[in-house]
Amino acid sequence: MANSWRVVIDIPEALQFSAYVGENENFRVTENEAATSKVEAYWQKWWEAIPIANEKFVRQFQEHIKSEGSRQQDLSTLETSFQNFGWFPPNFENLTDQPLLQALFLKHWPRFTQIADIEKMEMVRSSEKLLLKLNVAQLVQELTQNKGKKESNAFNLRIDFVRWPKEYSRQVSESHLVLSSFYLQFGSGRI
Repeated sequence: MANSWRVVIDIPEALQFSAYVGENENFRVTENEAATSKVEAYWQKWWEAIPIANEKFVRQFQEHIKSEGSRQQDLSTLETSFQNFGWFPPNFENLTDQPLLQALFLKHWPRFTQIADIEKMEMVRSSEKLLLKLNVAQLVQELTQNKGKKESNAFNLRIDFVRWPKEYSRQVSESHLVLSSFYLQFGSGRI
């Protein structure tokens, strides 16, 4: 019997919105480039926190579902871990202590909501094509055989795709990557 493995692809709204703000404000996301303003420094911290908060929320939610008393428990405690860093649209009430960032988010939220669904559907279609092209099951089997094994080790891999920056990649943990939608392009030579 083969060990289990799972690849999950997601397009988190909080990450897409943060990318939208960063792109439209010409913010920097690399560690080598320091923020040029206080609001950019706040945004950079928020940008870095999203994948970690999302991963924590997903893990807590999965544990919550597995627990026997999950139907009686209140999900609001799980939502708190995600909302504490400011993802509470459309008013971003949790950012009242960061008024510059809150004002920036309020400025960009209406336009983002107009384009978000269209962009997300494009990324979903691209990620589905990518999965078909890669044939993950066959890839895992071939890599396992190349190592001279009969079975792969169990693993989980989560890939979050984001609209911007163009060639962005970040390893959040050993089982979680954030990649720009650029990597979904078949002609990019990146896959």
